[in-house]
Amino acid sequence: MKIATLSFELKKDKMALTGVERGEIIMDVLKKVNPDLLVCSGYSLDTNADLQFLQQGLRKMISRSTILVEVQHDSNIIKNGHPLKNKYPDLTHPGSHNMYIIKPDGELVNLGPQYFSQGADLNGKANKFRIHEFDNILENRIFEINGRKVLVLCCGEINVIEGRDHILFRSEKIEKSILQADIILNPTHDCMANYGTLIAKRKFLSLRTDNRNALYVNSSNWNSNKSNPNKPEKVTRQNPNNSFMQNLYLNGVKIAMEKEIGEGKYLLSIVDVDF
Repeated sequence: MKIATLSFELKKDKMALTGVERGEIIMDVLKKVNPDLLVCSGYSLDTNADLQFLQQGLRKMISRSTILVEVQHDSNIIKNGHPLKNKYPDLTHPGSHNMYIIKPDGELVNLGPQYFSQGADLNGKANKFRIHEFDNILENRIFEINGRKVLVLCCGEINVIEGRDHILFRSEKIEKSILQADIILNPTHDCMANYGTLIAKRKFLSLRTDNRNALYVNSSNWNSNKSNPNKPEKVTRQNPNNSFMQNLYLNGVKIAMEKEIGEGKYLLSIVDVDF
């Protein structure tokens, strides 16, 4: 299976390139690489118009590619509200970003928005409802490609598992969904912290108790002006050369990918996996 990951520059909370520019780069990558699966980082598209551009472009191509993208300002969420916020109005607004799959024939599959961003969102009795609500939407996060079952976790939703040396599932349904999946996709908005725990979780998500092959794939933007909410004066400047930006693990082992940094505008990684 030929897999490609694609990331862009994020400047604090805004993407460096326009949605149109990002859409055109995605189309160019599809034409040049023709992967079975293209995993784009979070905020890969700006609006639903960019999504429609890709959808129409795929319909005109002879392509085998399935694409995972996220619309940062999704009209469905803006108009109808985030499903979690609608049900629990006192929650801090979780944003208007929404994930989609575009199939080779242009068919669009709405995977839904992000439900939580960090482990702290799930800890304690007061947050148990988040796990319950996430359990209810897990089926919508699953699709198939080349006969393989794929599960998508958006950014900090990787915290559906907890721990480092001894990793645990936060619910039985989460455990079942992960262990039944052949591929876990985890697009992120920028590079997350706590690398040691992150590595442990990524390895874990690419392992199966029945010893069958499994993949974990991540694609992250690099944030060239990331501020610390607790220390606004402290700025982290991520760059596309960071090895944590794009990752693929097969059966617990990180697999090297062929990388291309396109004039500082995008990071593209490609690998053929015997899977």
